[in-house]
Amino acid sequence: MRKKLAAALAVMVVASVCLTACSKTDTDAATGETATAETATGETAAIEYDLGLDDDGYFRNVTASKYIKMPKGYKTFTVSEDVYTVTDDAIQKELDAFQNNYNLTKEVTGRAAQNGDVVNIAYEGTVDGVAFTGGTSEDYSLQLGSGTFIDGFEDQIVGHNVGDSFDVTVTFPDGYGSTTDRTTGEQKIELSNKEAVFHVTLNKISEYSMTDADVTSIMSGKTLQDGTAITTTALLRDYVEENLRLNQVSSDVQQYFLDNMKVKKDITDLVDMNLQTNLNYVKQEAAAYDMDLETFVQTYSNYSSSEEYSESLRSDTEDGIKLSLAAQYLAEEQGYKPTEDDVRAYVGTNYDYAAETYGKGPLAQECLYNKIMGRYCLDVYERSVAEASK
Repeated sequence: MRKKLAAALAVMVVASVCLTACSKTDTDAATGETATAETATGETAAIEYDLGLDDDGYFRNVTASKYIKMPKGYKTFTVSEDVYTVTDDAIQKELDAFQNNYNLTKEVTGRAAQNGDVVNIAYEGTVDGVAFTGGTSEDYSLQLGSGTFIDGFEDQIVGHNVGDSFDVTVTFPDGYGSTTDRTTGEQKIELSNKEAVFHVTLNKISEYSMTDADVTSIMSGKTLQDGTAITTTALLRDYVEENLRLNQVSSDVQQYFLDNMKVKKDITDLVDMNLQTNLNYVKQEAAAYDMDLETFVQTYSNYSSSEEYSESLRSDTEDGIKLSLAAQYLAEEQGYKPTEDDVRAYVGTNYDYAAETYGKGPLAQECLYNKIMGRYCLDVYERSVAEASK
């Protein structure tokens, strides 16, 4: 059981500032087209993908400088050294995730599982003897020591051998949320602070194994900021460190803008358009699980109700709009509008499908955001290092 159940509960337009492949996730679109989804109650939810964007990625009929006032001194903003310092543990965690994502492992035999191994397990979880929804898998790969599952779960697998079946007992943390009886789907089961027993079978033990050839193949076309191609495990480590650093700087930059940028003109309409699209998308996800929104939220999130989730989503959506306006402000200042070639290069081989499905506007906005804010974050980093070295 994961600490946070993985379900698509947020297609929020919260911009993430990063230079490579870390864009705003799950792009919405601006074509005015609609899609429909059957909900668990039989209702049809229309998803309108018109986010009010033009094909250049700008908010339609919006001049950002008329909507927001940038923080004083934004052109000289710097961050502290602890913000742009990256730890070895953080780098290793990303490298482990990379290897796991591309299944760069080799099977281990003749010894028990230990921290750092990737184990394949089957498990069924019960609370008070009742199997609950979301607590069962026949084939799950888990890195021991990653902290992916509830505290104590992974530790109790260490020392076991392939073929072992055993019980793992853990306690859900405070505020975890609720689920349902897996058999009937009806009985509500509160998980917060409850003890759960998972019957686990250890199917396989593997350990990470990555070669330069693996890196060269997977990272084809990717480069460091100085243009160096990623062709070795050492260069992959540099790439990860570079991106983690910029991500950390970007988080500080985002908060800086949100805390210090002034909104001069009402942005309610922009927020409402995005919010409704996001909520409809989540309803569609719920329908895929044959649930209504309320059940889906309570089962697959830490929110107690769909109302609480919607309130949180509105706040996140508003922040996303503000950050997108900040990016548009900088783009207007620089006279930049992404060309179709820019966007194609950014999106990659899926461009035609994405443009047809969602429209050109959101793709262009992502490209604009990542180019403009990515450059801004790199400038912040370089200024910060220069300032620290004085």
